[in-house]
Amino acid sequence: MKNLLNDRAVLIGLLVVLALCAFGLGLNTAKLLGGGEVVEMAAASGPSSHTFLSAVVTDTNGTALDTRFFSTVGIQVEGIVTATVTFEGTIDGATWYGVYSTNLLDGSQNVALTADGLVAVPTAGLAMLRARVSGYSGGTITAKAIGINLPSWTGP
Repeated sequence: MKNLLNDRAVLIGLLVVLALCAFGLGLNTAKLLGGGEVVEMAAASGPSSHTFLSAVVTDTNGTALDTRFFSTVGIQVEGIVTATVTFEGTIDGATWYGVYSTNLLDGSQNVALTADGLVAVPTAGLAMLRARVSGYSGGTITAKAIGINLPSWTGP
């Protein structure tokens, strides 16, 4: 009798998990953290889009993206005339470091763009990612992203 009850409990638990996944309860939320806007998105429903910078005309840190649900973030930057857009990651939400991106147009790797471009940033192990504008003196800069959760390969 005890095994039958355990089997029922497991089955009910699985059904609850499936129902939560199917309805996506609580997966897409926004929150304020550390005085700056942080957008949190879940990859459970597929890729999610985010805007780091929207028609920016000054030096700024941009809007951070919660990357805990993503292994890679693709970023498209447009409107750079004279400025540097640096991609920065953090674990604690307070200290930010430049993170390498791969330029999808030529395969080069760098932590920043000084011209329009399309890059991919590996985000596994990061809590948040942002696009920071510095050295601005010209252009109207927009940086949009899409986060995806690529499965990890563990070998044969």
